[in-house]
This record gives sequence, C-alpha cells and structure tokens, in this order.
Amino acid sequence: MNSLVHVIFLLVFASATAFAFDESINFQPGLNLFNEASQLTDLIGPRGSELCAPISITHGMTYLKYSVGFSSLATVPDMDHDGVADTYRDKIRYFFATCKSDINNGTHYHEAEACMRQYIEQSGYKSYVYIVGPHAIDAPPGVALPTMQHTLTVQDVRTYVGHRLMVLMGVGWYNYNATTNTYTRIGGHYFNVYGYDYNNAWGEQQLTLKVVNSLVNYSGRDAGSMFDSVQMTAVPHDGTMYPTETAFAITGDGFNFQQKSLVEDIFVALPLAP
Repeated sequence: MNSLVHVIFLLVFASATAFAFDESINFQPGLNLFNEASQLTDLIGPRGSELCAPISITHGMTYLKYSVGFSSLATVPDMDHDGVADTYRDKIRYFFATCKSDINNGTHYHEAEACMRQYIEQSGYKSYVYIVGPHAIDAPPGVALPTMQHTLTVQDVRTYVGHRLMVLMGVGWYNYNATTNTYTRIGGHYFNVYGYDYNNAWGEQQLTLKVVNSLVNYSGRDAGSMFDSVQMTAVPHDGTMYPTETAFAITGDGFNFQQKSLVEDIFVALPLAP
C-alpha cells in the first residue's frame, strides 16, 4: 500500500457505501464495447478473439478520461480509415498495435504494461502504471520491488480498486491433469475491475469483484448494470498442485469454462500531473 501514498492525494474519492458488506464499491462507467469489437474481424484469429487486452485498455482509458477527468488523454488516429478518428474501434486497433498484440497469442503482460505507460506519457502526463503480482518487473521510485512482485492478495485488489485507479486483472486459463494432479496453462485473459464487495470475516480467502469482461455482451442492460459480479476465491488446500504464482480462482458469469481461471496479476494505471 505504501507505493500509492504519493499519488492518492491527486484525486478526491467518494467513500464507499456499505450495504450488506463491510466494504462495497462499484464505479463501472456503463460502457459496452462488445459490438464495437465484434466488427474488427481482421484482428480475430482462427482460434477466436485475442483482443481482450486492447478492449480492456480502451475501456479503462475511457473511464480515466471521461469518468475521472483526465481529459488530456490523447485522441487516436483514424486506424480503420473510415474518415472518423478516435472511435472505440480506432482505440482498440491502436492498443492492438502499440501493445504488440498477436491474433494467435494475444498480448504479453509486459507489453500491456509498456503500452499503457507509453499512451499516458504521450498524452502529456507522468504515468503511474505497474503490474502488481508475480510478473511485476519494476516498481515506483523508492519502492522495493517485492512491494509489487509477489503472489497477488485480496489486500492488493482492495487497495488499488478501492482508490479508483484503472485496474485490469490478468488470469490464466488452466487445464487440470488428473494423472499428475497439476494444472497446465493454456492461455490467458484480461478484464476490467471496477469495484468489489468485501466482508472483514473473509480475510484473505475471498472477494466479490465487479468486472467488465470483453467476452460478455452487455447490450440490453441499463448503464448501471453493465458489469458482472464474480467470485475471487482462494484455491483449496486439497492436495492439488496449483501453480506457485496463483492463489485465487475466478468463477461466475463469463468464466464458466472447463478450464480453471486462476488469478495471476493486476495492472494499475493512473495519469499524474507533469
């Protein structure tokens, strides 16, 4: 948490209102990009869409620009050559290019971090953009790397989401091998986290996340309902050999697959005054 001290004063955040929970936060901006992204057929590979990172970054930067007020975040050029610049399709294409996304293999975690940082800095801001989790490779000035580089915790998510930063979560899709009693990573996914519900009694065992998932079409919902509540739950101590870098699984709408969705990292972003 100490790594955020030098940026928290830059924003005045409304306090969370608790209902049935000790903490309850939801600031999703009511934005559905599913239909926009589905038109980008030239960016979809033979195994399906690998656009989750560009879509999630577009969603998060739009939130920062219009909901938080970082109005100087840059417009992007007319990437699809339809005569109109800075559309959502342009933004998804822009981040697909700058994040070095691949139609077959998606977006590497460190490329996602780098392209978000680049976009914020090219917009004239200083950037607070970091990975928090086992794949972190850098930390804010004066902050020890282990503050960022560790197996993700409930407290990490509560800290960054609770202070209304742009937060993406990266999960791995894992297949279970009954012979070896282990999980093998076969892919991954990014999505936006805009809130959570938490009870103190849950400790480090669970958290209900309020997420916007590029796999879900929110058309037909009112703006206040364009998200899903999913469960982030500690993996059980049942003798199964889970990957050492994961401690939580995600279940719920948009994550009901044969593969297990195991939490790996979060990506946090905030423009700072130059």
